Amino acid sequence: MHREADGQIEWHETQSDIFFGQSGTATLLVGGTYVNGETVAPHEKRNGTIQGGVRQKLAAGDVVRIPAKVPHQVLLDRGHDFTYLVVKAKGY
Repeated sequence: MHREADGQIEWHETQSDIFFGQSGTATLLVGGTYVNGETVAPHEKRNGTIQGGVRQKLAAGDVVRIPAKVPHQVLLDRGHDFTYLVVKAKGY
């Protein structure tokens, strides 16, 4: 995945995401309360807002696992991009 702009807020009911930072930097907004998400596919929500999440800087070489049912969003600092591998793992 290559980002040149902020990603959508995501929430997966049955899958965890594992991010492997490849190049660039970003901020991961994760956790908190997910408000007004829209169901876009079975077990998947997008958009809405995250209230009270934690911000974590990401860079090349970083690995982070986001459990199922945890809202998250990749945010970019102005003028930066971020490339990362995303592995989706079944997990309830």
